[in-house]
Amino acid sequence: MIGLLSVSLAVWGCGQEKEQKIVEPRPGDVTHIPLEQPRKEIDPLSVLAVIETEKGTMEMEFLPGAPKTAKHITELIEKRFYNENVFKMRFFRVDDDVIQTGDPTNTGTEGSSQNIDLEVWEGQDFRVGSVGIAHSDDDPNSGNSQFFICKQDLPHLNKDYTLFGQVISGLDVLQKIEKDDRLIKISLKPKE
Repeated sequence: MIGLLSVSLAVWGCGQEKEQKIVEPRPGDVTHIPLEQPRKEIDPLSVLAVIETEKGTMEMEFLPGAPKTAKHITELIEKRFYNENVFKMRFFRVDDDVIQTGDPTNTGTEGSSQNIDLEVWEGQDFRVGSVGIAHSDDDPNSGNSQFFICKQDLPHLNKDYTLFGQVISGLDVLQKIEKDDRLIKISLKPKE
C-alpha cells in the first residue's frame, strides 16, 4: 500500500504554512531513484577487467604481486573513471612495444587524484599482454590511473614498473589498437 506523507512547509517570505501531500514512489516507478548502496570491497583476484575499445574487447586478470595497485585500479573502474561518458579517453601512446591510456586529457601528463607507490615483486615478468602502471621518468611513485599493455616481451621493465595485470583474452585486439583509438569503458566481472 502506498503511504501518503504529509509535510508542513513554511513558505519562505510570507510566514504562512502550506500543507503539501507527497506520494512515496514505489520501487520500479519511473520516478524512483534508488540511493546508491555502499559497495563491498572488491577482491581484485576474484574479478576480471573487461576493457572495451573501438577495435574490440580484451579481458585482463589482476595479478597477486601488486595488491595495492590492483585495488587502486579496481576502485577507479568501480567509480567509472575509465568510462567514455565521463572522459573521452584514447590510446594516446601506441608504439611497437606498448599501448597506453588512462589519462583523461590524453596527453600523458594527467590522471586521477591519487598516486600509488611502485610495487615491484619477485618473479614479475613483463611479456606480451602484461599490464603495468605508467609513471613519470623521475618519480617511480607517481603511478596513478595511466596504464600500458605490452605488445611484446619487455624484460627490461621488470625492476622499474609495477606489473599488476595480464590480458587473458583479446590479444588480437591489442595488436589492432592505433594512436587515438577510443577506450570505451572498463568494467569488472566475476571470474568463472
